[in-house]
Amino acid sequence: MSVDVKVVLAGVGGQGAVLAGSILASSAVKEGLSVRTYGDMGMARRGGAVASFVNIFDTKGTSATAEGTADLLIGMEPIEAVRYCKYLKKDGIAIVNSYLILPSTVAKKERAKLSDVQNLLNFIKKNFKRTIVFDANKVACEIDTVTTNVVMLGAAFSTGKIPVSTETFKQTIRDSFRPDVAEKNIRAFTKGYEEYGRLAGGG
Repeated sequence: MSVDVKVVLAGVGGQGAVLAGSILASSAVKEGLSVRTYGDMGMARRGGAVASFVNIFDTKGTSATAEGTADLLIGMEPIEAVRYCKYLKKDGIAIVNSYLILPSTVAKKERAKLSDVQNLLNFIKKNFKRTIVFDANKVACEIDTVTTNVVMLGAAFSTGKIPVSTETFKQTIRDSFRPDVAEKNIRAFTKGYEEYGRLAGGG
């Protein structure tokens, strides 16, 4: 069976969406797969929208992720998950961090509407039935808040949609960070993996 998987990672500047996408891409390359990556940096330095698109394939893949073609959306923040969910297939999987970060660029009059997290999450759930929501920041806090992006990646791996072994991914983490930081991220990956399994299984 050929491999052709499209992943969109969306968040705000500082959440590590681009780094997470880079680690994911490097893991795929380690397993002999081809990868195309590109990003939408927006106004990242001011807490604006940031997205990383990772296309993994073994023969021939498209150069860009068109709307309605992504297999997996990793929404690291609910506003950005809504913004980028247009790229997800109707039967794709959305994994969304419920922890809200209001962009600094949002006008004061818009803040009340955007602060309604449940409304944002309901929009995604209504349009994409395969949606799992959890507070990834809370999970990461058990280790280190800067590992939230890897908690989300752990949840994404638990879907079975990412064509890379967990061992290869963990090795990429070891290769990317000094030992103490790598260990934190591996623990975060495991926590996210287990959290998705618990929620998807109704546990």
